[in-house]
Amino acid sequence: MSQCWENTCRYCGMEKLYSGKHDAHYCKACDTWLEVNCHDPECEFCSNRPEKPSLAKKTELQF
Repeated sequence: MSQCWENTCRYCGMEKLYSGKHDAHYCKACDTWLEVNCHDPECEFCSNRPEKPSLAKKTELQF
């Protein structure tokens, strides 16, 4: 059985992308993060993660 859903957005089915800076997958089409922010103020990944991927700098959305 194929697990193709693992590489797609659960909301729209488009390919999900990854931000190494924020250690989170996101959907460009939905403009949403696909993982929950941990809310730890000292977390190097989540503490500076913008509310939406479109608010991040382009360099933050690359591997």
